[in-house]
Amino acid sequence: GKIACVAYFMLRKHPRSAVPLFVYPTIMLIWMSCRYNQRMKLLAAQGNGESETQGWLIHADSAHRLITDYKQRGQIVDKFEKALDNQRGLTMKAKSFNFWNELLVPWITILAVGFYMAFKSKEVIDGRLSLGAFLAMINVYKDLGDRFEGVYGCFTSMTEAIEPLAGLTGQFNLETDAEQRLQLQKNREDWVSRILRNSPLSDPIPVYDTLPIEF
Repeated sequence: GKIACVAYFMLRKHPRSAVPLFVYPTIMLIWMSCRYNQRMKLLAAQGNGESETQGWLIHADSAHRLITDYKQRGQIVDKFEKALDNQRGLTMKAKSFNFWNELLVPWITILAVGFYMAFKSKEVIDGRLSLGAFLAMINVYKDLGDRFEGVYGCFTSMTEAIEPLAGLTGQFNLETDAEQRLQLQKNREDWVSRILRNSPLSDPIPVYDTLPIEF
C-alpha cells in the first residue's frame, strides 16, 4: 500500500523521477531468476549436511552401549566432528550467498539516490527546484528502497518453500501399488478358499495346520 502511495506521489509531482519504480522489480526478478538454481543447490547441500549430522547423533545415541563395549568413543567423536565441520562449511556458503543477495536492494537505493542527486542538484542551484522538494524526494527514494527490500525478502522466503513443496507434491502424486496389493490379497483368499473346499472332512490333521505362513 505504501509503495502505491509513493508511486502516486512521484508520478504526480516528478514523473521523470519515477524510473526506480520500474527498475526495482525488474532487477529483482532478473536477479532472482539468475540466482535461483544456485540458491536451491546450496539449500539442498545445507539440508543434507544437517541430516548427516543428525544421523550421526542418532546413531551414536542408539549404539552407545555397543560403542562403549568396543571402546570406539574416540573414533565416533572424530567422525562426528568431521560431519560438523562439513555442515559448518555448507552453512557458511549458504549464509555468504544470502548476505550478498540481501545487498541487492540497498545498492539499487544507493545508486538511485546518487543519480538523483547528480542530475537534480544543478536544478536546485539554478532555482528550478526547491531544496525542500529535493530533500523530500531523496527521503522518498530511501523509503521506497526499504519497502522494496521487504518485498524482496518475502519473495526470497517464497523461493525457499517452492522446492520442498514441489518435492512433496511429486511424492503425493507418485503411482501407488494399491491395485496390485488388492489383487494379490484376492488371489490369496481364493487360494485359501480352494484349499479348504478340496480338503476332506475326515482328515485327522486340521486343514488350518497345512496352510503355509508365507506363500
